[in-house]
Amino acid sequence: MTISSLSSLLADRTRPQGGTRDQQEEPAVNEREDRRYDDRDPCGRLHFEAVIMGITDLERTLVEAKQQVTHAAERVRGKHKGNELADYRSAHERLLEAERAVARGEEYATPCPGFPAWDIGAPLPHLLSGSRGTILVYFVSEPDPAWHGTAVRVVDVADEEVASIAAVRFTLVTAVRMGAPNDEVISGHPLYGRGLSAYRAHSVINSRWIKDLQAINSVHSQYDAAHWTRRNHYLLAFHDETVECVADGFRAEVKRTTLAKACREALEEVMGTE
Repeated sequence: MTISSLSSLLADRTRPQGGTRDQQEEPAVNEREDRRYDDRDPCGRLHFEAVIMGITDLERTLVEAKQQVTHAAERVRGKHKGNELADYRSAHERLLEAERAVARGEEYATPCPGFPAWDIGAPLPHLLSGSRGTILVYFVSEPDPAWHGTAVRVVDVADEEVASIAAVRFTLVTAVRMGAPNDEVISGHPLYGRGLSAYRAHSVINSRWIKDLQAINSVHSQYDAAHWTRRNHYLLAFHDETVECVADGFRAEVKRTTLAKACREALEEVMGTE
C-alpha cells in the first residue's frame, strides 16, 4: 500500500455518510471508532493501526534516506577526505531499498544479478532479435589502472580492437524493446523513485508490461494463465538507451573478441545461418 492509497483509505473510513459536516451531530468517540472499524472486519482496528504504523515507518525511512543522499552528495562535491564516494554509494543503496519497500504491492525495480556489468560511458549495446533467438551484445566494464581521469577514450562499433564483450541470450522471449530513456532523462521514467537506477540491470516486480501482454494473449483459445507466472521483465539502463525484455530467463557469457565480430556471430545465430 502506498501513501496515496492510505490517504484514500483514511478518507473513505472517516467520511460522514450523508449531509454536510454542520448538518451532522458529532458522534461519540466509540461511535466514530465503530464507524471506522465495523464488525464485518473483526480485526479491522488492529490491522488498520498496523497499516498506519507501517506506512509511517516506511515513509520516515524514505525521507531519511533522501536526506542522507543529499548530504552525501554535498560532501562529494566538497573537499575530499577519502570516503566521500563510498559514503554516497552506500546512501544511494539505502535510498533504493527504501523506495522498493514503499512500493511493495505495486510496480517497482529491483537489482537483477547475472548480467555482466557494462561500461558506463560507452557500452554500445546491440540488440539482435529474430524467430530463432534474442541476443544482447555490449562492452563489459574494464577499469583501466593507467587511467587518471584526464583523457577520454573514444570507442566505435567498427573498431577491431579486442575487448571483453558480453553476449546475453534471452530464453522464451515474449517481447523486447530498446530505446529511450537515456541516463540524462532517466528521472522521467515511471520506475524512477521506485528502485530504478542508471547503469544497472533490474527485474521489474509486478510488471505492468507483463500484465498488458497477458491481457492481450488471454483471448487465445489455448491461453493458460499458469504460463505467465514464469515470465520475467528485465530492464537494463544503459548510458544512451534502455533495453527491456519479457522472457522466461537468460544466460550470459563474456568473451575476448571485437564488438563487430560478436554482433556478426549473434546475427548469424538469430538468423540460423551460423
